[in-house]
Amino acid sequence: MIEFLLRLFDTAGFPPRWQCGIAWSENPEIGWLHIGSDLAVFGAYCAIPIALAFLLRHLRGFPFPMVMWLFVAFIFSCGMTHLIDAGLFYWPAYRLSALARFITAVISWATVIAMCRVLPETLTFRSRKELEQEIAARTREFQEANRQLQKEIAERRRIEESWRETAGRLRLALHAGRMGAWDWNVQTGDTTWDETEFDVCGLDPSTAVDERTLINLIHPDDVDVFRQQLNSCIEGGSGDELQVRIVPPNGNVRWISNECTLVRDENGNPLRVIGVNYDVTEQREAELHLRERTAELEAILDHMGDGVIVQDSAGGFPKVNRAAIEMYGCGTLAETHAALRHFQRGSGGVRVLDENGDEMPFEMWPLRRAHRFEAFEKIEATIIVPDRERTWTGVFTGVPIVDDDGSGTLFIVTIQDISGRKAYESELQEAREDAVRANQSKSTFLAHTSHEIRTPMTAIIGYADILASALDNREQLECVATIRRNSEFLLEIINDILDLSKIEAGRLEVEQEPCSPVAIVHSVHSLMRIRATENDLELVTEFDGPIPSRIQSDSVRLRQILVNLVGNALKFTTEGSIRLRTTFDADGPEPAICFDVIDTGPGIEAARIEQMFEPFVQIDATNHLAEGTGLGLTISRRLAELLGGTLTATSEPGVGSTFTLRIVTGPVDELSVVDVNDVHELAELQVGRVGARLDGRRVLVVDDRRDIQLLARHFLIEAGAEVITAANGQEAVDLACNENGTLPEFDAVVMDMQMPVLDGFEATKVLRARGFDQPVIAVTAGAMQGDRDECLKAGCNAYLTKPIDGVELVRLVARHVDDC
Repeated sequence: MIEFLLRLFDTAGFPPRWQCGIAWSENPEIGWLHIGSDLAVFGAYCAIPIALAFLLRHLRGFPFPMVMWLFVAFIFSCGMTHLIDAGLFYWPAYRLSALARFITAVISWATVIAMCRVLPETLTFRSRKELEQEIAARTREFQEANRQLQKEIAERRRIEESWRETAGRLRLALHAGRMGAWDWNVQTGDTTWDETEFDVCGLDPSTAVDERTLINLIHPDDVDVFRQQLNSCIEGGSGDELQVRIVPPNGNVRWISNECTLVRDENGNPLRVIGVNYDVTEQREAELHLRERTAELEAILDHMGDGVIVQDSAGGFPKVNRAAIEMYGCGTLAETHAALRHFQRGSGGVRVLDENGDEMPFEMWPLRRAHRFEAFEKIEATIIVPDRERTWTGVFTGVPIVDDDGSGTLFIVTIQDISGRKAYESELQEAREDAVRANQSKSTFLAHTSHEIRTPMTAIIGYADILASALDNREQLECVATIRRNSEFLLEIINDILDLSKIEAGRLEVEQEPCSPVAIVHSVHSLMRIRATENDLELVTEFDGPIPSRIQSDSVRLRQILVNLVGNALKFTTEGSIRLRTTFDADGPEPAICFDVIDTGPGIEAARIEQMFEPFVQIDATNHLAEGTGLGLTISRRLAELLGGTLTATSEPGVGSTFTLRIVTGPVDELSVVDVNDVHELAELQVGRVGARLDGRRVLVVDDRRDIQLLARHFLIEAGAEVITAANGQEAVDLACNENGTLPEFDAVVMDMQMPVLDGFEATKVLRARGFDQPVIAVTAGAMQGDRDECLKAGCNAYLTKPIDGVELVRLVARHVDDC
């Protein structure tokens, strides 16, 4: 174990990263950027697990804590890898770095597995709509149960009233249907029963009876209360109704009701006790069933997540379930009743706010409307109970329960506590606003980054071209070419990042206008042929069958995709060829044109093809990093989708790869067969075209950077123009408009848009306001959506982004000067 640890921390054979190539020593700021970034990421990756761990420790009931703990471990292990990577610049512990990455991989997959295991459970979570449906169903069940309960109560009252009337008639007339009567002579002990009494008690009518016969039939547990009734009757003259159990000879326990009255002799002494019995077994069972149902309903109410308040016609609260008691912040039912009365009367400092946070009118308060038996549905209200420092938001629904005559007896109020949902919605709104601010900050950052990099890149590339035109030494020319090539590579990275940012923000616009697919292929072939020749590769252009002369698409974005695909093929292909094949598919649902980029590179496994289209991912057959940002294919696929098409790929290791771009063409009127030789001839003409001339033209160049002034001045003078320079917008205005109001003979103005004193936007507006109507060419490092529109809105005629292309600058100036 000790040997393993010693070897783990052994750095023999591995040089510090500072010593890995001369580029680190020539560009130390990049190394320090790596170190600073890794340390910053390590700090963030330590802070995030600490925050998550604190959350898990204090947030009870958090679902799936194991997944979150694994995620905490994953974030922390990622942070450790960044810390070790920062240290590799001085302490090359690559073995320790490898172990840290292996541990990170294990934890990553453990997290993935844990998330997959809990995925089925998360899918069982019910949505808000399902919960609302369940609440509505439960409310309907409760209402129906209450209606049944009211019917049963009304029936019971009717039966009891009928029994009381019948008992009265029996006491007066000793006559009732199926009601037995007995007569006990207190003085002699003689007892007589009528036939119905024998039937009620389950005895044969021939059975001899005495004063103890009835007592012997009564259930042992009820004998004492029966004796008490007899004694009360003898002492007081009558006995209240009493229900007792009897056990007939067949053993089936029955409930009977017994009432008796005393008959006195002429001396006022007790003579006889006359009683009436009738079977009340069914009534007792109905009462028991009613009590059970009532207990079930109360249990259901107390276990409901929603609050339920039952109000009677007098304004009392016969039932308040447990959820409602907790909502109003009360500990006992009595405290809850007092709080509810405050909301009935508007007393106690209580307040109710509507869904907009405004004070709700008192007469519209839910419990106030319930007091009036006024039905309402889904009223959102915020309840404020000052004395209990309790504030919560609920959705109230009130339903009255009425008798057959339409008078209200009970009013049911159900309450759904949505405080958690409202808090979540508030947090969601804040998060949405934060996201908007973050997106604005990102756009500002990208615009500033573009300006700060494109401006010096203009000088680097431009002066590299000037230097190349003045050199004859091949080695020196190769050095200049290296400078320009790497500058262009850096510019491609900036453009990729800006494009991806605009696509993700939904701010990249494409145009649908007529364009020639053949001309686009010509352009791509002309641009990429030199790179293919430098790599000893053959770039072949093929047209398979008739091709439309015009399609509806965005020629700039279509060309960008094809350049990315061909450039990608050139980057990974070391021998063989790259073919750009164009075909037209008129048989699909919509006519489409297909571009296939076929290379003989190393290829990749089919399972890893989709990874190539993810941002910042670079894959080749040897798993080595290649140059670039890993954004080219991502941007190309998203541009293809914006153009209404698709970008797919197939590959076979050791054979090569094929990238297929399919674009919907819109209506196609004319098809033509393209000769490949014509393509090559047109490419030669494009390469050898002659630049525009500005002989005899006076041009004002305005830029606050002297390097850019001299560069633009050089390109324009080479084209035959006379050039005057200005360092800011105010100088430009002073030169273009003298004190007499006359305008000097400037044929055009090349205006930088971001300058001190007076920027290009304001300077252009002033020139236009003073009558200057010659072309103004905007030159800016801004490359975000809207920069071009802002320049044109200020009064510029054309728009050119840095770094400045000398040929394009001269072409723009010449075209607009000729149009005037």
